[in-house]
Amino acid sequence: MLEINNYNSTILHNITFSLEKDENLIILGENGAGKSTLLRVVSGLTRPESGKVQWNQQDTESQLESFHSQMIYLGHLAPLKGDMNAIENLIFLAQLNGQKKTVAQARQALSYWGLEKLTQLPVRSMSQGQRQRVALSRLLLVENCPLWILDEAWNSLDKAGVQQLNDLIAKHLSNGGMAIVTSHQDILLENSSNTMQELSL
Repeated sequence: MLEINNYNSTILHNITFSLEKDENLIILGENGAGKSTLLRVVSGLTRPESGKVQWNQQDTESQLESFHSQMIYLGHLAPLKGDMNAIENLIFLAQLNGQKKTVAQARQALSYWGLEKLTQLPVRSMSQGQRQRVALSRLLLVENCPLWILDEAWNSLDKAGVQQLNDLIAKHLSNGGMAIVTSHQDILLENSSNTMQELSL
């Protein structure tokens, strides 16, 4: 269970919400409204000026390493090293969650996005859409991470990619996961049997 209680900053005021398993929170707001800032606070990358973030009824600051091992945060810029190929990037990112993954496992995650032929290509040589798919492959590779925090994850994806990501999130929620997302696109999870919340900033 994730809880945000009375969070305040110079941008955001009195933000409170909770998220249980099978639940998805969509954060809405114009550019500059503070969506990315809020996600960074939730993920523990930015400290709130006041209020608290709790995971399983304990402050995340007191269990930050454990909390980070149970979540995946993908910012609006793909967290990839340009001189490394897709497989190298995924194995490195999995290590951030304390997990060791093999080349075969990374290749299988990339295959979901149709990137099998690009696995040895340096990421800097890929298109923006391809880089985004590499970053999103992390969602398929890392295990036991119930909380997904996705900031504009649909950016640079074509129609097929948008649907693939929608399906991936729906499956994650159906398996008892949680997701916090921001997007300017239609997320299209309305047909899911899971609970969807909205937070407007």
